[in-house]
Amino acid sequence: MTAPAALCADLVARAGTGAAPTLQAVDCMAAQAGAGSFGHLFGPGGVLAPVLTVALTLFVGGYGLALLTGRVRLGLGGLSGRVLALGLVLAFSTSWAVYGPLVTTLALRAPDQVAGAILGAPGSASVTFAQRIDTVYAAVTDATREAAEAEAARLAQAAAQTNAAGATPAPPPPHANTAQTGGFAPASVAATGAMILLLTTAGVLVTARVVLAALLLCGPVFVVMALFGVTRGLFAGWCRTVALAALAPLLVVLGGAFTLELAVPQVARLLGPDGIDAGAATGFFLIATVHAALMVLALRAVSTLVGGWTPFGSRAADRFGSAAPALAGTGAAAANPLITNLSRAPVSLRSTPGDIATASRSTVMTTKTSRDTRTTTNTGMGPAPATAATGSRRAAGIGSRFRAAPARQVLR
Repeated sequence: MTAPAALCADLVARAGTGAAPTLQAVDCMAAQAGAGSFGHLFGPGGVLAPVLTVALTLFVGGYGLALLTGRVRLGLGGLSGRVLALGLVLAFSTSWAVYGPLVTTLALRAPDQVAGAILGAPGSASVTFAQRIDTVYAAVTDATREAAEAEAARLAQAAAQTNAAGATPAPPPPHANTAQTGGFAPASVAATGAMILLLTTAGVLVTARVVLAALLLCGPVFVVMALFGVTRGLFAGWCRTVALAALAPLLVVLGGAFTLELAVPQVARLLGPDGIDAGAATGFFLIATVHAALMVLALRAVSTLVGGWTPFGSRAADRFGSAAPALAGTGAAAANPLITNLSRAPVSLRSTPGDIATASRSTVMTTKTSRDTRTTTNTGMGPAPATAATGSRRAAGIGSRFRAAPARQVLR
């Protein structure tokens, strides 16, 4: 559903005042730009509509050429699979009614609803978590400000009493740091912890949401890439990155709920009768540091989860893949036995050039004798047996009728 422009303008105006308003502003802008950006790509007047037509033509033409040359088998399984893939690509790349609700719901709302169901929080779990972070940050800021004001009032009262006694105290320098706000004072430690808590939470949640929105906007381009084998890896990488950006807020919210439960009691006893409590400030700073480390570990965990995911399952072995070098080496050794015999010839470190030349001549004579023996055997006994490294046969397809007939054996 497209958000109203006035609502998005209000949320954008309040962005930056906290984690929750910034997160809501990003979601609103992504929802508002979704349908328009989709139409600009592959819509009726889209800039990439001719590219889609060329891609579909190449896909159909390539499949027809593969059928004619016998590289693929004409069967119900292969044909139905290609037709289904073509229909899905057309549906997800040209229709926002199909792409928008399904992909946006799975990527944006599904992890949020799972987190809300686990924590029992109504509404958006990410926004609720961000609001709690803002509340903790505001509580720490209010406590440090009240402590600074209370100390300033005590200093002013002490100065007034000194003036009443007749002494002339030295005026404090402007903007001087007090015992509550200077250096590693408890108030400074607590304020630093609150800033770390806010920045790590807003940084992870907002960054993941911005990346996810950008990936969803350009998603139709990667959907078209799923048609061809040379570009299918880009589509698989897009799927993994979308899963990473979608699952990261889930672990951030679930893990951050524990640190918030630990931080709330420390914030509650932060402000004491004598100002900021040093023990509570140190404990809160420690929890905020652990929270920052938890955000990094959450991103690492999600990256590990989606790193081994292959959207299309295990890839089929390529005929020119890892087995090609071994076959090439075996074929070279079989075609030229001189290489094998030379490698097996014993040559020591004390061998003279004459010894090496003698070993080479004997190796050549042995190779020639073995070649003559094989030729005589093959000529007298019939055709030579087929080797194991002959390669894979062409699939039986429409083009198999154009293969040459086997040669007949001529008896001498």
